Amino acid sequence: MRIAVNTYSLQPQPTGIGRYTSGLLRELLERSDIDDICGLSAGGLIPRAQLLSLLDTIEQPVKPQQRSWRSRLAKLPGAHRAWQMVKDHQARRASGSLEGYCYWEPSFVLMPFNGPSVATIHDLSHVHHPEFHPAYRVKALNQQLPHTYAKATRLNAVSAFTREMLQQQGVSAPVDIVSPGVDDSFFSVTEAQRQNCRQQLNLPEQYLLSVATLEPRKNLERVIAAFTALPEALRQQFPLVLAGARGWHSETIEAAINRLTEKAQAFRLGYVDQAHIPALYANASLSIYVSHYEGFGMPIAESMAAGTAVLTADRTSMPEVAGGHALLANPESVESIRQQLERLLSDPVLRDRLSHTGHTHANRFRWQHSAQHLVDSLTLAQQEYRP
Repeated sequence: MRIAVNTYSLQPQPTGIGRYTSGLLRELLERSDIDDICGLSAGGLIPRAQLLSLLDTIEQPVKPQQRSWRSRLAKLPGAHRAWQMVKDHQARRASGSLEGYCYWEPSFVLMPFNGPSVATIHDLSHVHHPEFHPAYRVKALNQQLPHTYAKATRLNAVSAFTREMLQQQGVSAPVDIVSPGVDDSFFSVTEAQRQNCRQQLNLPEQYLLSVATLEPRKNLERVIAAFTALPEALRQQFPLVLAGARGWHSETIEAAINRLTEKAQAFRLGYVDQAHIPALYANASLSIYVSHYEGFGMPIAESMAAGTAVLTADRTSMPEVAGGHALLANPESVESIRQQLERLLSDPVLRDRLSHTGHTHANRFRWQHSAQHLVDSLTLAQQEYRP
């Protein structure tokens, strides 16, 4: 099998889709049944020999001024559309030399390509909750996804929930589930790694952990309100540690965080180097991820793999990922979140039980399994493609 993959999501300090692309691509590069794999980029084709180097590069620290320039360029009028045109042009040029390749698009929208193609759809939050996205993103997805649905030989969904949402939208293309995976490093965090993480990040002895981009969809305002409503003793014993980069419309969330940091009841880490993430979970007393809407919810699986109990939301894909091994709360209710938080923080036996059963359950989310599902989907696409 020969695969061409869009590498645009492989940007420095990757989050959800970037990590999904990176995790699967690393597995594909190690498989002997993949004859060739190349990257499609705005700069042209990236040969297989350079892809591993690219994956290593995105893990390198990014200077603040680099992030600032990218942010400002992205906000220029027409920047998104211009960048899309550049990528599409390069894809058209590349497809002429990629006969016999299957194109995998890990981030929603297919670029022009003459051959079998498979696109990954992570969620449909832009349809059900457009208020959680910038207007330009909603507009672009609404305009471009119908073409992807019509053009794709097959589609991938990251969960059964997302597949059901696609079917409810009337999408007729066959949909395979290729969920995100969890790196092996999460399953076996050493004591030395835990101590190093604690020292490097200056972590408290016990803490409640939130790993999420600071943006409205992650529901952090209600999480913080629920935490603030806990008894003072619990807030002192289990301060809130927030890991995640600043996102869209983060001002109100940051103001709420600042009020807690002034009382030494919260610690804001910002973007955390991926090398520390497994130990950051493993050191936590409890992980909380009560988002409004998720196509999957990687922090749930990662937390369970690291052996940390989880509180998550009772809707969309999150109960599916938790698989009965996490406590659930209504994300619309501060009181529901507060009650479940207090229950878990006050009951070490319950936390320990969820830690052990969740750790076992997380084995189903290994990257090796996800890569096999992706290869199966790409193989079917090659067999079914009709020019």
